[in-house]
Amino acid sequence: MGKNIMLMVNDRRLYSDTFWFTLLHEIGHIINKDYGISFEKETGEQEKAQE
Repeated sequence: MGKNIMLMVNDRRLYSDTFWFTLLHEIGHIINKDYGISFEKETGEQEKAQE
C-alpha cells in the first residue's frame, strides 16, 4: 500500500470558518488512520442508487 494521501476539500461554502473546520476534520481522519475510501478497490463501475 502506498504512503500517499490525497485530501480533497471543495469551496461549496465560502466561509473561512467552514473551510477550517472541514480541513481540520479531515486531517483528524488522517491522524486516526480513518481513511474512509481506498481507490485500490475501485472497479471504475458507477454505483447504483438505492431506492
